[in-house]
Amino acid sequence: MNWLKIRPVKYITTGGVATTLNLLAVYLLTDWLTVYYLVSSVVGFGLGLLTSFLLQKFWTFEDHSRDVIHWQALIFTVTALVGLGLNTVLVYSLVQYLGQHYLLAQVLSGGIIAILNFLVYQKLIFPDRFI
Repeated sequence: MNWLKIRPVKYITTGGVATTLNLLAVYLLTDWLTVYYLVSSVVGFGLGLLTSFLLQKFWTFEDHSRDVIHWQALIFTVTALVGLGLNTVLVYSLVQYLGQHYLLAQVLSGGIIAILNFLVYQKLIFPDRFI
């Protein structure tokens, strides 16, 4: 069995690649090019978002359509921003109200958002009808 042909494995792999590029961009821009860290963070987020979109569209969900790519990119970006807001609320709630360690809260929140995003991508953004 080739694990990289299983959609959830592809999804997780793509997320890892996008996250790695995000962190690498933040590090290189901040430490090597002395860009203000918050600017680096925004650039890294954008690079990670673009990478994730392209890999999810063309590799994970094997959607090679071009006619709806602008709509897909918009909904993908909105989904990412909603996820960012939800992550903030979940981490805050888990730490402040349930007394969880902030790293555990981040892992739990990240897992919940990853599952929700996968469902949104599969059902709304890259449904099989576009293949």
